[in-house]
Amino acid sequence: MGFDRPPVHPGEVLREDVLPGLGLLVSTAAKHLGVTRQALHRVTVGATLLSLARILLPSWLIIQLKSI
Repeated sequence: MGFDRPPVHPGEVLREDVLPGLGLLVSTAAKHLGVTRQALHRVTVGATLLSLARILLPSWLIIQLKSI
């Protein structure tokens, strides 16, 4: 039993599920995460994985968002 479709890029999960679920735009999330909008955009479109661990670290993200 194998997988018939390619794996989902983590940036796609961030773009499609995480940010909308939190009611955040890329620009707003980037500001609160301390990264540029362009850097976060590159992650969400799958162009880079740079800083992805920092962005997706759940406990860190929750703490940051609670301080909004």
